[in-house]
Amino acid sequence: MMEFFSNTGIQFFGDSSVRVSLDDADVIEDTAVNGEASLRFARRLFLDEWLPLSLDGRRNLFRIFVGESNVGGTDTLHYVMALDTAIRKGVNESLNRNDVGNEVQIDPNLESLSNDDLFNYVTVLDETKKWISEIYSRKKTRILNANPEFDNFDPYLAYQILVAEFIKAGQKGDENENRFLTKLSILTDHAFAQSAIETTLVLDLGNSRTIGLLVEKDLNSGKAKIRNAAPLKILDFDEFRRNGLDELQKFATGRGDEYEHLISSRLRFRKNVFQKYGTTKNFQLPSICAIGKEAVNLKETQATEGSTGISGPKRYLWDSSLRMDFWRFHDAEEGLLEGEILRYLSMEDSDKYLKEGKPPHGLASKPLAPQYPRRTMMIFTMVEIIYQAFCQVNSFHHRKRVGQPRIKRNLKKVVLSFPTAMPLWERERLLTQAKKAAKALLDLKAIPVNIEIELGCDEASCSQIAFLYGETRRFQTDFSKFFDLVSIRENSNYLRIASLDIGGGTTDLMIAEYKREDPGNPANRNVAQEIVYSDGVTIAGDEILKHLISDVVIPRLRESLMKISYPDRFTEFFGLGAPDADREIRVEAMNGLLIPIAEFYLHLMEKQSEIQVESLTSIKTLRTLNEYLRNNGLRKIRKLEKLSYIEKHKILKPAFFTALRIEGLVPHPKDLEKDVLAAYQKILARYAIVVKAYHPDFLILGGRTTALPVIAGRLREWLTIPSDRIISLKNHYIGDWYPFSKEGMISDPKTAVVIGNAIANLSNEGALQDVMIKTKGPECDFTLNFVGAAPVENKLPDETVCYRGHLTDPPTPISLVNHVNILYRNIDDTNMPCNLMYVLGLNDSNENGRLTIVNGQPLTVFLDFSHPKERLKISKVQGQVQYAGNNASQRPATKDDVNLKEQTLFEQDYFLDDGRFSMAAFF
Repeated sequence: MMEFFSNTGIQFFGDSSVRVSLDDADVIEDTAVNGEASLRFARRLFLDEWLPLSLDGRRNLFRIFVGESNVGGTDTLHYVMALDTAIRKGVNESLNRNDVGNEVQIDPNLESLSNDDLFNYVTVLDETKKWISEIYSRKKTRILNANPEFDNFDPYLAYQILVAEFIKAGQKGDENENRFLTKLSILTDHAFAQSAIETTLVLDLGNSRTIGLLVEKDLNSGKAKIRNAAPLKILDFDEFRRNGLDELQKFATGRGDEYEHLISSRLRFRKNVFQKYGTTKNFQLPSICAIGKEAVNLKETQATEGSTGISGPKRYLWDSSLRMDFWRFHDAEEGLLEGEILRYLSMEDSDKYLKEGKPPHGLASKPLAPQYPRRTMMIFTMVEIIYQAFCQVNSFHHRKRVGQPRIKRNLKKVVLSFPTAMPLWERERLLTQAKKAAKALLDLKAIPVNIEIELGCDEASCSQIAFLYGETRRFQTDFSKFFDLVSIRENSNYLRIASLDIGGGTTDLMIAEYKREDPGNPANRNVAQEIVYSDGVTIAGDEILKHLISDVVIPRLRESLMKISYPDRFTEFFGLGAPDADREIRVEAMNGLLIPIAEFYLHLMEKQSEIQVESLTSIKTLRTLNEYLRNNGLRKIRKLEKLSYIEKHKILKPAFFTALRIEGLVPHPKDLEKDVLAAYQKILARYAIVVKAYHPDFLILGGRTTALPVIAGRLREWLTIPSDRIISLKNHYIGDWYPFSKEGMISDPKTAVVIGNAIANLSNEGALQDVMIKTKGPECDFTLNFVGAAPVENKLPDETVCYRGHLTDPPTPISLVNHVNILYRNIDDTNMPCNLMYVLGLNDSNENGRLTIVNGQPLTVFLDFSHPKERLKISKVQGQVQYAGNNASQRPATKDDVNLKEQTLFEQDYFLDDGRFSMAAFF
């Protein structure tokens, strides 16, 4: 019996063992039923399509997807079933209130008959006929060109044959139960409990990778058990085509892939699986984008204009400008963006939607010019994540995994982490965009109740909390003993922990003290956090990846081409002057060729103690490297003929995939480590000095990049902290309570962020059963020491510093000619890379023309630093301005002539969204 709850979204289910073999249908193919249809015709027509399905003969309550895979050398058809659980009044094709508490009816004729004319009892409703006709019109020419013998075949009869074959396949091996016609009931909300289980999604949405954790509270105690939490599983709808429900069934039993929790943050616009069939009153998926594996594995776009997505939405929270090019679907044939969700997103991304509490008026589901600012990409991403989480918590597979499958779940809130050095205005924007997504889902009626959105802890705090919680659990019977053993201070009632978290987009350093709440009470196991230093830079793992591509991968390819006298076109087409027009397919080429090689180099460094590096030196071609990537679960290189940018500009010949000999394609890890240090050592060294000054009890290394041995190795060389107190979370033993652990060890340091954030959130609610680590969450203080202006560079000389947090002197004004970057850093070192906060410039949005200074005399701009951590403001402007070419327009400058714009990226496009690299000249 399959059991679902009403109003829990669109649910997917089925039995992956039910397969239809085309070999079994030879007689049907040779002798078409009534001379009008066959199973093989049905396969050609309905493969990779979603179809309406009525099992009661009255309503199309279901959708069925038909895919194909090879099992034991035999091509077989598999299926996935979908049920829209929404209760709709007056909609015949939807569930209604009478269905709740009852079993969904199945036509007895389908259950009792197994003879060859079973297809005659498969109902084809009017909606189904229209649906089938549209598919037939779309595919007819292609089918008949390949199989002219199918001319005049009946597509409706083909549908009946297909469904009948699945029913027969479901009966095989079990005379008492049909695995295709599964008994299905809609449980009442309180069938087995007085209330629903309160569930929280804890989400770490990274620049490159995202992880979600679904945490439930016990119905009776109100306490949560972290051990029983489950990862967010973003559905890969294309996986239905390849393998049906295999992934979901593995997830249900906890036997999924070791890294099933990892979700790529890449966003690609694509029509959802039901969108191409036209609008119906049911089965309305709200999202129009893909993230995770589905986004990564989409076929290369053929779009030559517009943008089809971005590498990660968090990078562009600052960008409120309308795009000049239009957003479009990744599949060029699907055109510009469209979807019902767009009725709730204003083109300029106004915040009035949240403030006024009602949807904007007059917005179209198919805008003529979709120019949404890039910060709206966070809304699209969160719509996809929140809706999938809402559906997942009540899915058959999730309930089976976490237990108590007959009790309904209530996704009450989403808790977001954020980078330690993220400015307050950017944190607010992250929260605002996520709230807009939840509001749009509610107004669209995709979800029935409002889901709360809140900020939790910064990412560095989260890693510390996960570590500390794991250590304290070992001393639950003697909490004082833990502090006595590990604290190096005279007062052993507190600890000081430093953490260095190197993720994809940011490097965060944070130092915090953890104090016992009531040292005199042994039974009190509460701990309070106080942050004493925080810092971060936007140079991290992705920058190392970029360095490896520009300084290792591309030079090796260019050297190989030079040896065979083939023209070197890398500078022209991957250099800083590469054509704007081909940006989309250039990014596809970067993702398909350059990034897999660079990621392999990271893998080589990380696993050097486990792999026989010498045995890999024989790898000299892209094909042989690809074999290694495939065998080790790494991102594969796409064949060159499938990368249109490579082929169009003749950068490499397709034959080079196999034939081009690339010397040094597999460098020695020690040589690669030199390149990593060239890109990162200065930052690492400066942070090591700060850590040393604070004398922490532990240094925690979090984030994927800290798993590189060279990072931990350098820190152990430079610091006086005992080696056993520098803890790399990668492979750190933390205990079986840790949901993502492998034999009690942390296999991926990024998981500590969601675990730590969950612990902090539950601690502040008093909802943990053992140790509670309380934080100030988004209200915690952070360090801001030096703010100043620089025209281009990411360095801040002393003479351009206008604010020093430790001094009471009035801030120094800024000289403005055209525009300058407003930067900040915390370390008193002019060579330390800075973060961008704002761009200060002349206001260029004036109808009278372009504004300029007069006679080259800079304006003097005074900034208001009364609340520098919250937001900077322009307080006064001195100097003269005029409109370009109009001397008569000279006048004193005002505050309105100058614009202070939020921005955190130095370049307008991150390299992962642009595919351009600095390159050295070859001679």
